[in-house]
Amino acid sequence: MTEEYTEEAIFRFDRERGVIYIDSKENGRTIVRISQVNPESWDPSNPVRRQFDLAFPNHKWAGKRVRIDKGRGRGKEGLALGPPIFLGQNWLPVLWDGEEDPDFFKEGCLEPATTPKVSKCATLENVIILLRAENPKKILPKGFDAAISYRGSYDELAFIPAENVTVGEMLKEAEGAVGAIFNGYKGGEYKMGLSTQVWIAKYGEEGETLGPTLLRLMLAQGKIPEE
Repeated sequence: MTEEYTEEAIFRFDRERGVIYIDSKENGRTIVRISQVNPESWDPSNPVRRQFDLAFPNHKWAGKRVRIDKGRGRGKEGLALGPPIFLGQNWLPVLWDGEEDPDFFKEGCLEPATTPKVSKCATLENVIILLRAENPKKILPKGFDAAISYRGSYDELAFIPAENVTVGEMLKEAEGAVGAIFNGYKGGEYKMGLSTQVWIAKYGEEGETLGPTLLRLMLAQGKIPEE
C-alpha cells in the first residue's frame, strides 16, 4: 500500500484490494473502489468528485485530465486521481484512458489535457471521443456491436444495432475499425479512417447516421451496474 500525507488528508492506494482510501480530518474515511473512478465520476455534482474535492481542495491536478508531455508514452491521456506521492520525486496517480487500474507517473512529465471537441458530423472519430468519455462498464439497452461496410455507400461504416451492450464493447469495435479494410456488400475493399461517415444499420440495409446527438441519447439511457 502506498501512502501520502497532506495537510488535508492521508491518501492510500491499495492495488491488491483495488481500493483508494482517503482519510480526511473533516470528513473521516472515504473508500473509493477503483472501478468507480472514471471520467463520469468527476462531474462536479457527483458525490465521488466531491469527496476528492474535500480531501484535496487546493491541488492543481486532482480530478483533472492530464497528458504525457515528454518521454515514454508521449501523448497518452488519463485522469489524475489526486495529488502526487513523493518517492524521491513526485509521482502522480493517474487512471489512463482505456485501462482499469491506476498507475503512478512522474509529475514533471505531465501537462494538462483538454477533452477533444466533438463536431456535429457523424464521423468515426466523434464516436470514439464520446465513448472514451464514458464508463466502459455502462450497459446500454440499445447500442451497437459489429462494424461493417455500409450498404448505402460501401466506403462508409455501419455498426449493427445491439441490445444490452457495454460502452467498452462498443468502443472496442469503433477503435478496431480505424485503419481496417472492409468488404463492400457487393464486392470491393474499403479502408475506414477517423473521418469516415458512420451509420447504425443492419447488414444489407440502410439506416440512420450515427451522429453525436443520437449517440448521446443512447448513452443517456445506459446504467452502470452496482458492484
